[in-house]
Amino acid sequence: MIDTYDPTKSLAATPFKVPIDFETCELEELMKLDFKMEHKMTKTALLHGYAIWFDAVFEGKDHREILQTGPLHPATHWYQTRLLLKEPLGINKN
Repeated sequence: MIDTYDPTKSLAATPFKVPIDFETCELEELMKLDFKMEHKMTKTALLHGYAIWFDAVFEGKDHREILQTGPLHPATHWYQTRLLLKEPLGINKN
C-alpha cells in the first residue's frame, strides 16, 4: 500500500534504519536485502505491518542536501509504503 503514513500509529519507539551507500554497493547487494530488525515497542497492540520510506543524501563539493520522504517530513510524491502482514501479530510493550 503506497500512501502517506500517520506516524502517531507507530508502535516502535524509534525507526529501524538500514543505510545503503549507492556509490559503493554492488547491484547484487540490492537484489536481496538481509538484515535482522529489532524494535522496542511503546505499547501492547496488534502489529498489522511495517511502514517504510527512504532518505536520500546528496553530497556535493560545497553543499549537502537531504531528501527526506518519511512521515515526519512534508509529503513528497514518493509517499511511504506499508508492508502489510497476512495476519496481525500480537506484540507486548518493551
